[in-house]
Order: sequence, then structure tokens, then C-alpha cells
Amino acid sequence: MLVDRVSKLKVETRKCGSKAVVISAQGVLDAHTSPQLEKKISNIFNKGIFWVVIDLGGVKYISSAGAGVLISSMQEAEDNGGKFLFVKPSTSVKELFELLGLTNIFQSFDNQSDAIAYITGR
Repeated sequence: MLVDRVSKLKVETRKCGSKAVVISAQGVLDAHTSPQLEKKISNIFNKGIFWVVIDLGGVKYISSAGAGVLISSMQEAEDNGGKFLFVKPSTSVKELFELLGLTNIFQSFDNQSDAIAYITGR
């Protein structure tokens, strides 16, 4: 059975203090939608903010293109003294991370509060 799905991604951001941003994503992160997320992250980095919490709880699917955006963003954050932290990736997203061998490099938290506490040291 062939399923025709339209790729949609909703991305919202909010500042968390002066040195961090929380990104909440919902939908599908694939070749069609990953440039949208990449642009949001680039805008954050251009402001000198390299501590990013990305909530993947609403992301149903991530393609290799989407994973590429996450990997390169994490690397850029770390190269600039920051961190790129993940919150509640879905089961299918966790499986992709495991398949790609990323579970050891992607730091994940069960909720935004824990990730923010990690950043703020509380």
C-alpha cells in the first residue's frame, strides 16, 4: 500500500534565559521540511545562542535529511561552546537514532524542564 503524505513541520521557538532557546517541532522532518528547521536553527546561532533544547515529542518521522540537520546543528553548537539537547524523541525517532548510531552522541531528556535545568545548572 502506497501512502501519499504531505510533509508538514511546525516549528516554534522561545528564549530560555539569555543563553538558550527551546525549539518545539511537530510533524515530519524530511527532505522537504528540514530546510525550515535548519533556517530556524541558523537564525538562533546567528544571534550567538548555541545552547539549544529541541523538543521532538511531536515529530512522527525523521528522514536522513532531517537527521543530517540535527547532526550538523549539534556539531556547530558544540564547536561554539554550546550544547544541542533533545527532549522526548518518539519511539520511531529513537529507533532511527539507534540505527544511525547516534544514541551515544545525542543527549536526550524526558522533558523540557530537565533539559533546561541541565543548561542552567539547577
